[in-house]
Amino acid sequence: MKARLLLASLCVVCSTASVFGMDAPVVLPVAPESVKKVANVDRYLRFVLNRNYEITEYGSKNMKFFADPDEFVGKKITESLPLNKHDKKAITRGLKGAKASNGETEHLVPYTLDNIRFCAGIKYIEKKKKFSVKVTQSATIE
Repeated sequence: MKARLLLASLCVVCSTASVFGMDAPVVLPVAPESVKKVANVDRYLRFVLNRNYEITEYGSKNMKFFADPDEFVGKKITESLPLNKHDKKAITRGLKGAKASNGETEHLVPYTLDNIRFCAGIKYIEKKKKFSVKVTQSATIE
């Protein structure tokens, strides 16, 4: 129950950041394993990026990709989606911040695609020199 409340709060944080036009990603400590296990029940897209921000692996659970994987594998994450300039910069800042933290924090970056709000949780995996990006659809604020 606590984990679900935490996840709902994260979506609200992402949505609120987007509504208020916050440029900086929200930074949180990496969630403990117990929270991660519960988080995997939700709908999400998962991407693995190399150090050049190119998508090398992907997966999903109960969510569809915006495009066919052949269209985004091998391309930079910021170039594979039709994001506005603001969102591209926010995702790039999130990637740089995650790398600078050496995997100790998860950077949450809100963005919008086709008028739908999403939140990208970005972590850097130092040992593998790769990024893990988990995308969830954010709660809608009316």
